[in-house]
Amino acid sequence: MSSVANAGRAPEIMLAPSLSGPRLILLTLDDVADLLKVSRRSVERMTASGELPSLHVGARSVRVRLSVLEDFLDRRETADG
Repeated sequence: MSSVANAGRAPEIMLAPSLSGPRLILLTLDDVADLLKVSRRSVERMTASGELPSLHVGARSVRVRLSVLEDFLDRRETADG
């Protein structure tokens, strides 16, 4: 999913069953980059450093829980604000 190809569209979001609730929302790195208005590479660096926790699905796919992204933004807002 390219940022250019998706300009103006909402990210496609994967929904999966959750043990703690009805749905677990998982975002691709492209989705996160689109939402944060940064490059995919920036998101890759954040996940690689552990700054933004992620899940590895299979050998090469990485996902970020929507709730983790929201917590990440809350922490950044508190730290920067």
